[in-house]
Amino acid sequence: MSDSANNPPAWAPSNLTDGHSALGCPVTAAPFRGNGYHSAIEANENAVKWVQLDLGEEREIEEVRLLAAAPIDFPARLGFGFPRRFRVELGNREDMSDARILAKLEDEDVVNPGANPIGFAAGNQKARYVRVTASLLWHRNNDFIFALSELQVFSGGKNVAGEAAVKALDRVETARWNTKFLNDGYNSQGRLADTGPWLRGLARRRELQERIGSLRTAIQMRQNTVLKDALLVTGVILLTGTSGIIFWGTRQRWVRQREVHALRQRLAADLHDEIGSNLGSISLLSRLAADHLPPASEAKTDLGEIHRIAQDSADAMRDIVWLLQPGPRTAAGLLLRLRETAGQLLKGTAVDFEAKDVPGPFSLELERQIIFVFKEALNNIRKHAQASQVRIAVQQTGRYLKIRVQDNGGGFDSGKTSSGLGLEGMQKRVESLGGSLQITTQPGAGTTLELTLNLS
Repeated sequence: MSDSANNPPAWAPSNLTDGHSALGCPVTAAPFRGNGYHSAIEANENAVKWVQLDLGEEREIEEVRLLAAAPIDFPARLGFGFPRRFRVELGNREDMSDARILAKLEDEDVVNPGANPIGFAAGNQKARYVRVTASLLWHRNNDFIFALSELQVFSGGKNVAGEAAVKALDRVETARWNTKFLNDGYNSQGRLADTGPWLRGLARRRELQERIGSLRTAIQMRQNTVLKDALLVTGVILLTGTSGIIFWGTRQRWVRQREVHALRQRLAADLHDEIGSNLGSISLLSRLAADHLPPASEAKTDLGEIHRIAQDSADAMRDIVWLLQPGPRTAAGLLLRLRETAGQLLKGTAVDFEAKDVPGPFSLELERQIIFVFKEALNNIRKHAQASQVRIAVQQTGRYLKIRVQDNGGGFDSGKTSSGLGLEGMQKRVESLGGSLQITTQPGAGTTLELTLNLS
């Protein structure tokens, strides 16, 4: 390489070939089974722990692969329980008296792999038993543990660990932690998938997302053209001077307004009939195709993702069509749209919608940004909050408009959680209008989002 910026362990040339990626393990959506194997808890980090697989017979082993845990009860702690120092051994006796070292990482601390697997090539060595021994345990809180979500052993191009018996020095047995979860084909996030088909599925999803992005760009360009035409008509009218010119300009303005309204109506109809019909067809066909596939198939998961993206795009297009509808803009119309959006996005959730003293009216741009921020907030509640009740309040006081969205969901740590919630995009939209966005939350105490806009 010509040069590199080193900031280990996150950035280093060795990371280019370490088998880790930002994508993590290839998994498919599947019902949660368990977190994996968990050793007994120790007060001393130097306590030795081991877990062992009995393959039932001697096999030619090509690779041994370790997958760190990312338990659902500790979602922010990737690499949960992964030992700081350990060794991997192969043997043909259960007591490992004939153990052969496959990998020994005990001289210095191992970089935690997070969501990525760590593999060790065995070169087709013959063995019946595979043991992982932790010699320096993972620091949990004020104690130390050893944990893995999955232990894989590859022979003949297949993972044969699923047929093995599991034995451990000691263990913690709960509904989520059990030795049977160590070789069940699942990590802490889902069922483990073959890398090739999984990557091809990601590529298909990216192609669909790019196509939807192109459609959105075309819609935005059409909308901007209509708005520019309307502004041009207004500017021409303002330049009229004499009464005759005023009369002529007034008449021309009326004609142009009718043309603009007709154009907006045709554009809304075109969007609804052409793009809306196409998205509806994609949504319907993907759902029908998925209904004829086995529940656990990868193709069914991909078709479900296509169905969801088509539905989201159709919802976004309906908002744009609503903004393009001709006629006067009223506060009542905006409030009705917000109420309907909450009912659509929060089905199955109790929604209390209250609006006080909102005379309006509001500009088209303001309405557009309010709807986008409002929908982003509701989508976050639907996807992440697991709330049973949502309260929405809209109030106008003088020149200030306030929209408050409060849920009783799980909340989040605002100091650690930023990506995946669209908070930066929401903040930029609000700041472009000269407003402010305040988010109050903490884990287990719900979330309150308050949007304040200066109408002047």
